[in-house]
Amino acid sequence: MHASNPPLLVAIATFTQLLEAHERSVASGKPLMSDEGLCFIRQALVSIRSHGTESVFPPRLLLPYWDTDRRQFWLGNTLLKEYSQPASNQIAVLTAFRSIGWAARRIEDPLPAISRELPGEARLRLRETVKNLNRGIPKGTIHFWLEPDNDGVRWDFCGGGSSKDTCLDAFFEEVEEL
Repeated sequence: MHASNPPLLVAIATFTQLLEAHERSVASGKPLMSDEGLCFIRQALVSIRSHGTESVFPPRLLLPYWDTDRRQFWLGNTLLKEYSQPASNQIAVLTAFRSIGWAARRIEDPLPAISRELPGEARLRLRETVKNLNRGIPKGTIHFWLEPDNDGVRWDFCGGGSSKDTCLDAFFEEVEEL
């Protein structure tokens, strides 16, 4: 661990306690931090980890990371997906989220337009991309979905269980039927 760097250990403990307090406050309906504050804290933890921190953070406290060069998609120390075959549409989605730092949790359709493609066909192509992107991602980590009212894509964390509140399974099933 970082026994030789007590201030770093204090920062890690403080950030972790702050995120845990936020999670408890969200459960009571009164969020402690804004989305921007959450993003800042999670990015700080990711930065600390990337510089050699060996402590274990709950994956929910970290933001996803798309490694373009290695074509690997990570959440903390968990490899969510690795691409050895072409998957340009899925990679476009991951790259779009990476470009905004994963904080917004929503992007507009990032897929390049295809000539003579009708709007319904573009939406279907995005829907299939999201479906394929979710395929193979470990349960209880994160999930992507297509917004039902427009051409946006969202992601969020999933809990380890099947609770509608932690993984929004019912919402995903409803979106799949659209």
